[in-house]
Amino acid sequence: MAATLIGTSSLLAKPGESLAPMLGWKVLNLVGGDQDATDAPAADGEHAASEPRKQALLYLLLTLPLITVGIQLVLWSAFSLKGAYLRHITQRVKELEDGSAEGSEMQPQHAMQVDLPGGSDKAMLSE
Repeated sequence: MAATLIGTSSLLAKPGESLAPMLGWKVLNLVGGDQDATDAPAADGEHAASEPRKQALLYLLLTLPLITVGIQLVLWSAFSLKGAYLRHITQRVKELEDGSAEGSEMQPQHAMQVDLPGGSDKAMLSE
């Protein structure tokens, strides 16, 4: 189970870690043109294209992560650990911890009826 979780995490995270710097560079290059940090400064000491670059950096460093957080909150709001489901999960974790500490096999599977968040529908959960 742990290997599946780590593998899935890597599958989703590694492409983002590789593509994010390239996409960030592309956005800054599109906004700021081909100017380097060694370009001659303007009369006021700032680079001529610094304002568009500041806006692009603001977008990349603040706006994009905030949008991502908002999307994550919306997606995760469908899942909750409350009421009977929280008690069930807590009990199951304790059973697994006790079973692994004693070296015994897992208990037989049981089914439990749980209220789904966002509605009155019920679902059968099997351990």
